[in-house]
Amino acid sequence: MDAENYTLNEFDKLLARADWNRVVLEGKTILEIGSGNSLATAIIAYAYGANAILLDVGPFAKILPSYTVLYEIYLACVVCTLWICHGCK
Repeated sequence: MDAENYTLNEFDKLLARADWNRVVLEGKTILEIGSGNSLATAIIAYAYGANAILLDVGPFAKILPSYTVLYEIYLACVVCTLWICHGCK
């Protein structure tokens, strides 16, 4: 779970740098240039109500077990009507 928490925290730090919060992402599209082998941005963006386009020079992305955990966190937050279970909104 540490890798997933790290990913979520880094995503939130980027939002803070832009002086945005998760609600601002709703209905927006995020473009990540140089995503490398990570699809985490797309999963987190989707969880926050946004779409994501990941762009790189090659097909580096890999399906990792941590993506399943991120998605499960998202599903748990969808069920939680208050959206506070993992700080989702």
